[in-house]
Amino acid sequence: MDGDGDMDVVTSTYDLFFPNFVDNNISWFENMGGNGTFAPKQLIINNAGSPEAITTIDIDNDGDMDIVVASYFDNEVYILENLDGAGNFSDKIVLPIVLNRPKSIFDFDYDNDGFIDILIAADNKVSLIKNDGFGNYNLEIIISEIANKAISVFASTIDNDNVLDVITASSNDNVIAWYKNETLSVENNNSIIFSVFPIPTINILTVDSNSQITNIKIYNELGQLVFQTINKNEIDISHSSKGYYIIRIEDINQHYEIKKILKI
Repeated sequence: MDGDGDMDVVTSTYDLFFPNFVDNNISWFENMGGNGTFAPKQLIINNAGSPEAITTIDIDNDGDMDIVVASYFDNEVYILENLDGAGNFSDKIVLPIVLNRPKSIFDFDYDNDGFIDILIAADNKVSLIKNDGFGNYNLEIIISEIANKAISVFASTIDNDNVLDVITASSNDNVIAWYKNETLSVENNNSIIFSVFPIPTINILTVDSNSQITNIKIYNELGQLVFQTINKNEIDISHSSKGYYIIRIEDINQHYEIKKILKI
C-alpha cells in the first residue's frame, strides 16, 4: 500500500448486528521488511458501512494500490483511492450503480484494454463495471439478473480460448454458473494489434499496426479530448503539457484499443 515493494495487509471490520456502527472500518497493516513482522493497525476509514468484501487494485494505472469495498447493508460498492502511494486514501467514492446486498467482488481486465474492471455479485444480479481508462466506473454491464442469491464471483479461463470468463456461486439454488466472455474472441483479439512508441515521448507518437488506422484520439486525465488525427499513424504532442494521457486507436473495421501514455 505504500510502494515499498513488499505486501501489506488490508482488513475490514463490521458488526453484523450493528452494520452502520461508527467503528466499522477499513484498515491496513504495513509489512515491516518482508520478514513476517507488521506495524500496528493504521485506520483508513471509519463509518465503513458493512464491508462484506474488499480487494486492492490500481484503478487509475498510477502505480499504487487502491481499495474497492462491497458494503452489504448499504447496498453499495465504493473505492478508496490511494492518493500518494504512501498509504493515504480518499474518502468513499461510491459507484453510481443500483445494487442490492453486494456480497462478492473480483477484479480483472474484462476486454484486455489495460484497465482493471470490477465484477460484483449482489443478490440476484451479477454485474461487470467497466473502467473507462481514467479510474472511473460508470458503465454497468449486467451479466445476469437471475443468479438466485449470488454469494461469490470469480473470473477464469474455462474453455481454453485465453479469455477470462465469469463464474458465480449462488446459495438459494446451490448452483455454480459459468458465463462465457464473448467480448474477446481470438479473432477480435488479433484484429488490431498495435504498438505505440516511443513511451515516454517528447514530441511525435507513432502507431505501428497490422490494420489500417483510421482514427487516433488522445485524452487528458480529465477525459477531455486534446488531440485527434484521421488516417495517419503519427501524432504530434510536442505542445502538450507533461503528464499522463489516454490514447484511443481505431482501425478500418471499427475495432479499437486504449492505452495510457506518458509525455515528458
